[in-house]
Amino acid sequence: MTTDRSTAWRLPALLLAVALVAAGVYAALDRAHPPAAADPAGAAGAAGPVATLRGPDRGAALAGSRALGAPSVLPAAGAGAGATPAGAARRAQGTLSPNREAFEKARNLGALFNALIVSTDPDALFFAERALRECMPYIMAAGQSSEAPPLDKYRPARADDPLTARRQQAYGALQARCSGFDLGADPPATRKALHDALLATSDPRAALEQASAALRKGAAPEGAMDRTRELAATGDPYLLEQASAAMSAMRGRYVFMVDGQLVRPDIVAAGWMMAACDAGRSCGAEWVDAPCAFLTECDARDLESSMQRYQLTPLEYERMQQVRALVTRGVASGQWDPALFAPQPPPPGYRRWGP
Repeated sequence: MTTDRSTAWRLPALLLAVALVAAGVYAALDRAHPPAAADPAGAAGAAGPVATLRGPDRGAALAGSRALGAPSVLPAAGAGAGATPAGAARRAQGTLSPNREAFEKARNLGALFNALIVSTDPDALFFAERALRECMPYIMAAGQSSEAPPLDKYRPARADDPLTARRQQAYGALQARCSGFDLGADPPATRKALHDALLATSDPRAALEQASAALRKGAAPEGAMDRTRELAATGDPYLLEQASAAMSAMRGRYVFMVDGQLVRPDIVAAGWMMAACDAGRSCGAEWVDAPCAFLTECDARDLESSMQRYQLTPLEYERMQQVRALVTRGVASGQWDPALFAPQPPPPGYRRWGP
């Protein structure tokens, strides 16, 4: 098992990045492109047409400028999200809005993003931000340039390396999915503008993002945990994903007691993220192209197998699965284990990076 916590794209960084997901585009592009009518269907540009704007692909990147996991011998398009906990049925939950459908079916997220950010509809802004977040490894590797980043941006791609061919395949998938973003002359300002515009809405997913931001700044967790419990009950996979971000935001300051064992917030966050996958969030091959292309992590097929191989020790993986099962059970039954929402200061002598 390979575990290199110094690498930029690691589990704690990724799950924290889920909270930092709103990356900023709306206001900056609003100055250059007058907003269209606040029509979700029109803003999303129907799923079918959007999917044809760029060449087909099965790639994507991870959350907010960091990717988690690594593709293996790249699987067929639409690879599943991995095994679900015992008794859990993987099915899409939440509202399938035109914007969500367009996001989930899009083969090119740059084209989708450019269609969504001209809207003032909160749902359109949310999925514009999601499209941008998933492609941040590719975009950040390119820096301020609109040119495609080199394959060996972070790790050399030597011709005699047997991994290079697999990395090239993953890179092709990543490029097809993540090219074409119109971020204007000042991409950071554009990303921040979208982030601010999304937080200004009444969207419940934005409410959890605000709670996560407050936690990262040191706020007491009680209010955020109450809000998380309330909103997670809907079972919407994107709310569960935001709940994962809230848990990760407490990393280094709190621990959870799950089934009598102390568990770090980033491991709890991973469990929430996998519950989001079980609820319908796509967690297949699109999560692992960037780590394979840029970091040579090419022996995973989806988010879960990437966690298992590259991010978590066997004990951490077991505890992640415990959290996942508790979340899935809570969504299905409405009966939540209080331990999921009860962070506590670590006991004296507890190792911050312990199991």
